[in-house]
Amino acid sequence: SINLKCIQENKKYGLFIFDIDNFKAINDTKGHQEGDRALIKSARILKSIEDNNINVYRFTADEFLVVYAGIDEISKFYSLGEKIISIFDNERISVSGGFSVFPDNSKESNELINFADLAMHNAKKAGKHQLMMFTQEMQSKFLRSEMLKSKMPTAFTKGEFELFFQPQFDISSSKLRGFEALLRWNESVEGLIGPDEFIPLAEENNFILILGEWVLKKAFECQKKWEQKFNFDGIMSINVSPIQLMKEDFVQKLSSLSTECNVNPSNIEIEVTEGIFINETEKAAEILREIKKLGFGISLDDFGTGYSSLKYLQMLPLTTLKIDKSFIQSITSKDGVSENITNSIISMVTKMGIDTIAEGVEKVDQLLILQQLNCKTIQGFLRGKPMDELSVEKFLLGEIKL
Repeated sequence: SINLKCIQENKKYGLFIFDIDNFKAINDTKGHQEGDRALIKSARILKSIEDNNINVYRFTADEFLVVYAGIDEISKFYSLGEKIISIFDNERISVSGGFSVFPDNSKESNELINFADLAMHNAKKAGKHQLMMFTQEMQSKFLRSEMLKSKMPTAFTKGEFELFFQPQFDISSSKLRGFEALLRWNESVEGLIGPDEFIPLAEENNFILILGEWVLKKAFECQKKWEQKFNFDGIMSINVSPIQLMKEDFVQKLSSLSTECNVNPSNIEIEVTEGIFINETEKAAEILREIKKLGFGISLDDFGTGYSSLKYLQMLPLTTLKIDKSFIQSITSKDGVSENITNSIISMVTKMGIDTIAEGVEKVDQLLILQQLNCKTIQGFLRGKPMDELSVEKFLLGEIKL
């Protein structure tokens, strides 16, 4: 009926979906009664804005649908959405929202709902607590994501996933420190798909658990083989997904796999990112402490971005800290900001007995500054690009130079 009326009057209507941010965490940490109170409070907030043009409905568990009819300008939809978020803010509830527009995006109600839901999920992925309007680009990215997720199992079986290894060097002696194992996907039709694209998708459908276990075993096997064949005495650094790390049996599997492959845990470094500590800091820290007790090194990746906090340095059993490449890329800037920040990080963690690795070192002048700042290790295209297994072995034999 809304569709018909808007067609007759040549008007638009907006279909909004709002979702309470971190609702699961509210239920898990404060109890379901607190979650129910948040839902009731949210419903009252939205009911308060209803009028002749605005109707509100409960959509799913913590999602609400708002229909704003009879409008002729897109800007008015944004105004309403931002007003709703602001009202929630005043009540200390964070929400994310997405909306689609009739007839611009579709004339079908079901499609409009799906599009608004997609826009809302994009707002969540972008950091939450914001409003997004559906675009065709969102749909294209969504369809590509679903296609890639559906291809992962077959691609894994066909051997399309491969490990590459990027060397790390001591900055003062130029001695090889070791390698970081990097997962790559060479898809039969799409070609090379970047890890920034496929790893988040693998985490969404939990296929990362299969990939992650394979990466660990493959990296362990390479480590052992290189030790035996080439007297390699360096470190193998292996990235572990938060989803993988937080599985109850991860520590036991890690221990069993290292025994099976006969690798010394002191030659293995488990690398994690800061994102793992946002919701379950204490649990993640305890898991890492267990891993360190087994003799493995612990590396914190991308420090200086996102949710960086000094408290992580205090509570985590770190052996290595990786300085994000965004600082290294601008470390030669005349304003000196990145250099000063990098200097502070290196000075602080070195005093704590934590080694530092500068990522993304591509230029000689970056290297010279890092030497002056007493950074311990560098990794980047200046000294070596990621190599496949065969190339690493030729490098260890001295058959190729970097």
